[in-house]
Amino acid sequence: MCEMPLPGRATADLTCVRLEFGEDPQGVAEPPQALQDLADASLEPEERAAWDALRSAPRRREWLMGRLAAKDAVRHRLEATRGLAAARDAIAIRPDAWGRPRVAGPAVATAGTPISVSIAHTRGVAAAVAGETSDGLGLDIERTDRRRGDYERAAFSDEERRRLDAGPADRRVERALRLFCAKEAVAKAIGRGLLGSPLNLSVVDCDAEVTRADLEVAGSLARALPGLRGRRLTAWIGTSDRIVVAWARCEAPPVPWRAVGADDVGDPQEREPAAPSATPALT
Repeated sequence: MCEMPLPGRATADLTCVRLEFGEDPQGVAEPPQALQDLADASLEPEERAAWDALRSAPRRREWLMGRLAAKDAVRHRLEATRGLAAARDAIAIRPDAWGRPRVAGPAVATAGTPISVSIAHTRGVAAAVAGETSDGLGLDIERTDRRRGDYERAAFSDEERRRLDAGPADRRVERALRLFCAKEAVAKAIGRGLLGSPLNLSVVDCDAEVTRADLEVAGSLARALPGLRGRRLTAWIGTSDRIVVAWARCEAPPVPWRAVGADDVGDPQEREPAAPSATPALT
């Protein structure tokens, strides 16, 4: 585990960590006992029940590593700002009604401060960002060598694709990946995910290299969250060790005016971005 710098504006009030758990091209998980030992030492009972309910071995490993990254981000934050040394099992990461991870547990109660967290993972890597804030935080990561096929028409509007065309042709694939990660990060910061389509966030401005993107809610997100209509939400995007990193912050995420339907419920903070040509699965 190591701290990971965030791109863009000053982020002294946030801590981001990265945890590498190795690629597994054969789809074989780490030895079950090793994962069991990690879970025993790190998870509180509610988290352990959620982990035990997972049936896919790769998903169990990915979920656990994401939780460990989140706990370590919170631990580092509390130690840096409060001088509080906390064990992993003294910090709980629990989903709220919309699936967003929320920080709880004895260490947080002792600190007496709100803490926000966001979790992301890509092949063999988990990451999390934490901050002492009630703002919504969103983090997304993706390997630069990952290929998703022809997804751009489902992920981007005609205007957004024209923006991607404006830069050097040899870097267009990475710019598209950056823009998609920006949408994921903002969706997580809002706390509702993409509600089935990346087109529910519209890019209103970005620089040529896609190091910063300003987005607004559209479509289903605009209908679900009318208080965010017309409000620009900024994502900062960079690359670290061949991994695209995007993060965003949403001040005082609003409560939706309607109940969230069954198709909207999931874990928008943890979702591994699916190929946008299909409705992304929420986990």
